[in-house]
Amino acid sequence: MSTTQEPMLIDFYADWCEPCKKLTPRLEEKVKKAEGKLKLLKINIDKFGQIANIFQIKSVPTVYLVYGGKAVDAFTGDISD
Repeated sequence: MSTTQEPMLIDFYADWCEPCKKLTPRLEEKVKKAEGKLKLLKINIDKFGQIANIFQIKSVPTVYLVYGGKAVDAFTGDISD
């Protein structure tokens, strides 16, 4: 199995989560500005609970940075610029 060398943000969110509604568009804008050098994967924890369990998501929003197939950093909650 090959792994991508492009960094990827995994955005764990829920439709009912107000901080998620603020953060997700900001992440989308950052990825757009990266011009293909960064990917974004959005995972709705209510629809894909098994994936959220694998990542041990306790609250949303939670964002992982994945590089070379490995999680290298993460944060929970909204961030400010």
